[in-house]
Amino acid sequence: MFENWALKQAIKSAVKKPPPERYSLSAANRKNINYRTVTLKFEGKSGFEMMVRNINYDGICGLVWDGERFENPICVSKSLLKHSSFQLWMVIGTNQYRFSSPQSYLIAEWFKTALLRELRDRISQSRYNFRLKERNDRSKLLQDLVALEMDRRGSEESFRYFDDEGLSHIDLFSKVYGNQIWGHANYLSYLAKFCFVLDSFVESGEVIKNANGRYTISPSSLRTLAKDAVDDQRHRDIQKQNQWIILLTFLLAASAIMDIVVKTQ
Repeated sequence: MFENWALKQAIKSAVKKPPPERYSLSAANRKNINYRTVTLKFEGKSGFEMMVRNINYDGICGLVWDGERFENPICVSKSLLKHSSFQLWMVIGTNQYRFSSPQSYLIAEWFKTALLRELRDRISQSRYNFRLKERNDRSKLLQDLVALEMDRRGSEESFRYFDDEGLSHIDLFSKVYGNQIWGHANYLSYLAKFCFVLDSFVESGEVIKNANGRYTISPSSLRTLAKDAVDDQRHRDIQKQNQWIILLTFLLAASAIMDIVVKTQ
């Protein structure tokens, strides 16, 4: 009795937020995405699956799965609910939640667990956006790519790795910046600049791009990093030498001024 009541309540709650026919996945619009999709699967010889669109006094109405999509309209009696299996998808922002029982869905709605998680993710995304820095420095980006390559080769699937075809620019972009980059309003700009620098590595030989447009990190990248490290160290040494020269020049100038002051007294 309670299970049948819970099922009806879950359907009534879910159909109030139906999935839109179209919506944008842009970062600016993700905060507006909040919908539910309920499906009921009826067993038996004449079994079928339907996506619920409405529930009223007369029964439950929706669309029947025809093998490719939910298309043909249908209405069934509420008495058939006890012969059905329940499944509900809740989509809020970029998160999806699957519920296989009406009780678990009602608990999530009553205690707002999904909304609290979405709020937590939005706060995390805001902090990420605030701290985000572009990886346009070639040497630093190459270090990140080599670190990814080392992790891949050192993983448990390293033997299988040597047979694969590398990573796409999307995979590399996600691994360097983190998956939260896709929630940034200007992720396309970051992606375009990342691909530009990535292709510059292809031109200079540190990265190999195969015929399928996927990338692998060349061993020559280690030589480039070693050369960059030597150049960087040389640059720091020159800076230190210049600082010492400036300091000594200042001391000599101060000493000469003191001598002049002493002689004039």
